Amino acid sequence: MSNSISDDISDEMENTEENSTLELYVGKAFHNWNHVARFMKKYASANGHGVRIGGGGRVDKATNKIIKRTYLCRHAGKVLNQTNSRSSCRVGCPWKINIWVKKDKNCLEVTTFNNQHVGHECYLSAKQFVSTLRKLPKEIFEEIHFLTVVTKVNATVQYQII
Repeated sequence: MSNSISDDISDEMENTEENSTLELYVGKAFHNWNHVARFMKKYASANGHGVRIGGGGRVDKATNKIIKRTYLCRHAGKVLNQTNSRSSCRVGCPWKINIWVKKDKNCLEVTTFNNQHVGHECYLSAKQFVSTLRKLPKEIFEEIHFLTVVTKVNATVQYQII
């Protein structure tokens, strides 16, 4: 089977799995880091909070591939700049998940999961306000496609139209 066909099948299986359950627990397995990223966005949206990658992860020096990643609540950590503390959303929330490559199982696996939020509320309407959860409506994408491909209008004019 060619690589692109197997990738398409894998993506279709992941989408089916992601849509069937948005449960998160220690031991949950993922196919690849793209699968993790898509799942985390959907999970955060469904649970009313944003997520971010914390610490940059760990990279295998021999292969230069990511072997560990930590996802944090968008409210995790302390305010970085005390002078602008009013504009920061960081309140020290401990929600955290660690995901490691498991070579013996040929997958990525959740190894740590703290499902406790502190210092902020979780709102199901968060996807409207958290930048990583927002999406442009399908109609806007169709309009952009039409203006770019069919009418060949430049970005400045497209921005004024939309």
